[in-house]
Amino acid sequence: MQITKLYMVVILLIGSVLVGTCSNRLMKTDATPYGVDDNLIKLVPKIDGSEWDLLVLGAKVPVVVEFEHNGHCPECDTMHPVLDKLASEFPGKVKFYRVSDCEIAKLYGIFSKCPVTAVFNDGDITNDGFIGVVSKDKLEQTIHKYLF
Repeated sequence: MQITKLYMVVILLIGSVLVGTCSNRLMKTDATPYGVDDNLIKLVPKIDGSEWDLLVLGAKVPVVVEFEHNGHCPECDTMHPVLDKLASEFPGKVKFYRVSDCEIAKLYGIFSKCPVTAVFNDGDITNDGFIGVVSKDKLEQTIHKYLF
């Protein structure tokens, strides 16, 4: 089990290096790219390191975490409505959070400037993660694997 988690971290790390510059070529220059306003994103809260242990590692339900670039990231903005929609479809069954804390991301080998979406179950990162933009359907299929 630990080896499998190590492979997931290695895969995320390799993917982060390969696509780590994707945000640099599409930097956000206005306040609301693609019509997404950060003030309207309420279903999936941002958390920081002080809340990590309690909300993610201590959760009694599966947790989907979007590690997003700390700054302007159009790919992250694209993921916001996807995560908000899924959060509205799984209230109480799955928790959703956004994290831009680089120190937490580094703990899991995530150095990408693109969004990295990871699934945690029983306080551990699973093998089901995505680098970059992922479709609602694909993420929903992954979530269903952890619902009992």
